[in-house]
Amino acid sequence: MSKYIREAAVLAVAGISAVSFGQNVVLELADGGCTAQVNAGTSASSGPLGVNSWTVGGTQEIRQQVYLLSINGGGVVPINDLGAPAVDQPSSREVTIRYTQSDYTISVHYLLTGGAPDLCDLSEQVTLMNTSNGSFTYNLEDLNHLAPANQTGGTATLLDPNTIQQVNNGTAVTVGTDLTPTHWMINTFSSAASSALGGGNLPDGSSPFTNSDIGSVFQWRGSLGAGDSLQFNVNKEVAVPEPASLLALGGLTILALRRRR
Repeated sequence: MSKYIREAAVLAVAGISAVSFGQNVVLELADGGCTAQVNAGTSASSGPLGVNSWTVGGTQEIRQQVYLLSINGGGVVPINDLGAPAVDQPSSREVTIRYTQSDYTISVHYLLTGGAPDLCDLSEQVTLMNTSNGSFTYNLEDLNHLAPANQTGGTATLLDPNTIQQVNNGTAVTVGTDLTPTHWMINTFSSAASSALGGGNLPDGSSPFTNSDIGSVFQWRGSLGAGDSLQFNVNKEVAVPEPASLLALGGLTILALRRRR
């Protein structure tokens, strides 16, 4: 299986290979010595879908982060495959990307807060809205291929039900959410991507997990009535801390989420 979710999707889910790759929408964010790039289109030639670059003080900290979605038990796809994005970028550090289908819309608002060379925060507010006249079920997933200190490996740990932290060479990348996931998974990136695209419940394991190439997934399952919406925040933080403060990062991330609420 390929390293990137576009190719993993082609291998794992029938039909995704038929999606046009011609759309090219690449968005750049920058703040306080940190940068991020989001491929909002469907063209893998522009790099992996979703967030495919995140640097802190010039050091790369991610390979890919992408949201996956299925409605009413249908095939799981990257949200990029839901049509041309509507983009609103009011400043160099934030952007909202929205995808619209006949029965629903899903949008992600990205906000980058830099503090290089030691700290950077990428917050994402996700909104799924039912615009149909009936209810539907959803399976929404946040797939991460993190690279602390520009390395895809290390040790990843579920710090609490809402927080996963991956550490390598003293650098920690923490992913926290204010909506408790229904299920989660940490494994090799290829295994995590394959399971996420499979559409079933994730296995709630394994933690801690040590490997040279790690993937992690949060999964939310539920239903939305006509006109209802789901909104939650996912916060990603890079820190190069003193060893004694490393374990405190997960709690700091959740506190940051609570402040934003």
